[in-house]
Amino acid sequence: MKLYGFPASPNTWKVRALASYVKVPLEFEFVDLTKGAQQAPAYLALNPTGRAPTLVDGDFNLWESNAILQYIAGKVSTPLWPNDARARADHDDVGIRGYHTAYTIRFGWWSPFAANAAFEGAEVPSENQAAGAIEHER
Repeated sequence: MKLYGFPASPNTWKVRALASYVKVPLEFEFVDLTKGAQQAPAYLALNPTGRAPTLVDGDFNLWESNAILQYIAGKVSTPLWPNDARARADHDDVGIRGYHTAYTIRFGWWSPFAANAAFEGAEVPSENQAAGAIEHER
């Protein structure tokens, strides 16, 4: 699977954090939002919204970060995304109703700001770390 994204983006960050946590390998392709790379025809062919991140798995593309999280979590056995349909429906019920605060507390990995609860002390990158990540990926 290949993830197209911008390292400083919270949506890209949360997808990479989850993939790392559940040990799903992702090839990372840097999309430089500061230079408008998300508007390049080749990128728009993958993601017509021109936003990041975008996940490509063979001939399957996803570009909504929460859908990407669900897809990655579904690739492995993890309590973050239950295999049991009833448990998963309970999970979705909370999120679909729009109770973002309850959702984030219950399933902290959905929000990079609540990631510490799910990722055992993982830190949200500071502005300096984010800037360094951007330079590293260039």
